[in-house]
Amino acid sequence: MNKPVRFSTWLKSSLKTSMSISMTLSLTLLAACGSGTLSVGSGGNGGVAGVGSGGTGFVTGFGSVIVDGIRYDDKLLDEANRIEVESTENSGASAGTRKSLGLGQRVELELNNINNGNGSIISTISKIKVESDLVGFVTAPANGNSLEVAGQRVVINTNSGVGPVTFLEGFSNIANLTTNDRVEVHGVLNTNNPTANANASIQASRIELLPSNNAATGASITATKVSGIASGTTSVNTSSGVGTQFILGNLTVFVPANATVTPNGSNLRNGAKVKVFSSTAPQNGSLTANAIRIEQFQNSSEDYRLSGVVTSSNPAGRTFVLDGLTVDGFRLEFQPFAGQSVQVRGSLNASTQVLSATELRVNDPSLTAIELKGSITNYVSNADFSVRNTRVNAAGFGTLSGLGNGVFVEVKGTVENGVVLASQVDIKSPMQDSELEQSGTVSGFNAAARTFLLGNNNISYSNARFENGSAQDLANGVLVAVEGRLSNGIIQAREIEFRSSNREMDLKGVLRANATSEGNSVRFTINGVSLLCTPNSSNPNLQGCNGSTLRRGVEVEVRYQNTGGNNLVSRLKVDNQR
Repeated sequence: MNKPVRFSTWLKSSLKTSMSISMTLSLTLLAACGSGTLSVGSGGNGGVAGVGSGGTGFVTGFGSVIVDGIRYDDKLLDEANRIEVESTENSGASAGTRKSLGLGQRVELELNNINNGNGSIISTISKIKVESDLVGFVTAPANGNSLEVAGQRVVINTNSGVGPVTFLEGFSNIANLTTNDRVEVHGVLNTNNPTANANASIQASRIELLPSNNAATGASITATKVSGIASGTTSVNTSSGVGTQFILGNLTVFVPANATVTPNGSNLRNGAKVKVFSSTAPQNGSLTANAIRIEQFQNSSEDYRLSGVVTSSNPAGRTFVLDGLTVDGFRLEFQPFAGQSVQVRGSLNASTQVLSATELRVNDPSLTAIELKGSITNYVSNADFSVRNTRVNAAGFGTLSGLGNGVFVEVKGTVENGVVLASQVDIKSPMQDSELEQSGTVSGFNAAARTFLLGNNNISYSNARFENGSAQDLANGVLVAVEGRLSNGIIQAREIEFRSSNREMDLKGVLRANATSEGNSVRFTINGVSLLCTPNSSNPNLQGCNGSTLRRGVEVEVRYQNTGGNNLVSRLKVDNQR
């Protein structure tokens, strides 16, 4: 079989990969192998209408696709149009890259299930879509472990036993956020009453600082996305027109008659889990929708597996709710309580939107630890280096030797703000399909075979993208950085960047403060590294070096070199609008 299949999240590793799989099931548990891929953890409404045919989950690491210990192959993501990022203004999506993926994100997956001929099943991700739950301005500053974004209460989680620990990107503490800040939130819906919003919140798995102004034009960015359970739904005829109105948290949402509603024919009702998309920011507690998606399962399944945080529980009625889905636990040996992280298995009835559970397991936090597997980049010290674009602090290992740029490692640890605190670091030999990042001087160049050497590494550039040059610029002695996948002893390059010095370093991150002027240059900081950038009208890579572009919340990628005690930027890439 080689076709897209549906799967649910947090599939327990104790569900053995050798288990028999019925070809008639509409949802199949997939065991997989491979490395150099993506990790997925807890999930929400897998296979919901309008969001693809795969399941949902939260990114818990990079190095292989891991769903509670089960690894998934992502080789197909090397191809174009396999990664998407959900829009904020409408229910569409834009093309993304591997760099679009980050810890704590909610993602939707489509999978291919392949029998490798020896009785085991390999599942390959055919598409991955990043889907946040909230995008908008902070509407109420932090109060203890929570704050309000676009009228929705957002709660920080520090306990891996009740779901993903909140990953912070672009700031170190929610107390640093003000109502001038715009953020993106991924997380789990949490409400004690699925038909009311009084106690509703989103338990955040990731909060990322976003720019509030377009870096290219200076225009204010007002696009807003809101998720939750609709209440107070009513038809209205207002000065804004005829439409429907409902409540999400502390926000009143107006849906004009001409707004896009998916899936087609769906009815907006109290208790429906919805996602609202708007080109505007809330005004006086009200938001006008461009589009709305009602998230509900469209297909029944005799064997459906789902996991997440129990958001409400009714022991007397033997039911509970996982991120908006009602679970009938009549046949279970025990009833989970609100706040528990669990996996359930059973029969899903699309007509009633109820999963009749036959099996339940409480999550083991040790199976959802962060795992990173790949080449070290941006090595400063054992307390500060990156693996798969994720910062790692391994200072707890003291004088651990052998770490440095290009070294392939496996890291396990926990999240603290925007850094992985390593509890285990192992230097490994890369295996088949490992994701590698290497840099150095080209030798053994063979234009006819489209190959060259970087040290002892064989590189094939048959399908590579180039930055700062083209394939015609390759030659012995040229400095390059290569990203790719190891296949049969050869790194199949996906991206090749030309460099001017072997002392250059790369860095990516979100600005926590506006850049400051320093003569004709500007100074800014990414991940604690102070950088000096001088604009150059003849160099397009440096034209963004100015105070109007480099502002708090903007995501940038830089290449820099330490010269005379300053980290001088030689290349700057700015995400103009997120």
